[in-house]
Amino acid sequence: MHVKETMIIFLIALAIVVTIRSVRASPDTYYLGSGDVLTTTKPRNSAIQVAIDSGETFTRTWYSNVVGGTIGEGTYTFNFYMSTGHPPGITVHVTFKFGYYKDGTHFQIVEVSSSPVNLNQSIQSYDLSISLTLQVNIPEGSRLYLTVTIYNPTHGNKYAYFYYGGYYSGVLCDTRIEIPSIIVPEFPAGVFTLSPMLLVPYLILRRHLPKLRSPA
Repeated sequence: MHVKETMIIFLIALAIVVTIRSVRASPDTYYLGSGDVLTTTKPRNSAIQVAIDSGETFTRTWYSNVVGGTIGEGTYTFNFYMSTGHPPGITVHVTFKFGYYKDGTHFQIVEVSSSPVNLNQSIQSYDLSISLTLQVNIPEGSRLYLTVTIYNPTHGNKYAYFYYGGYYSGVLCDTRIEIPSIIVPEFPAGVFTLSPMLLVPYLILRRHLPKLRSPA
């Protein structure tokens, strides 16, 4: 086989390799951590307890590190831990909003509000979930966010307690949101510009390599 044909085959193979869009799935569970951080690391420290007085509303937002890609269709589940400390228990209303934050703007994907949640004296876990049949594109450089709102209706001086970030009285309060996997590019975006650039060495080879052919 002539040198020119060999080089052309090599360039074509290289173009195919670098333009294949390999993908990988990111972690699909984000835990509420201290410092208003959404983290993929399961908590192991002491939990944070938030006391919500009768008639008060608690609202806070947590943010992940920078992400990008496409969230597939599936179920979004918010798993949280609460108690009351007052027999025979009280009811609260819980709402979560999930989406991504980009350039100073929050883009909401889902919002789910509970029917009244009946709290026990002991710490219990509760779930709120919703399923979506659409995919969501997350622009590069975005951060995921989760906003949690808990309303404790007026019913005497009875506190509701919300827990996250680790262990409380021996209970692992790994409050979290589970989402469909985010599919992200395996290669940096700049790699996909390489194929057109291969045209330059091809044209050079096409012009000069005939001179390098072996004698017939």
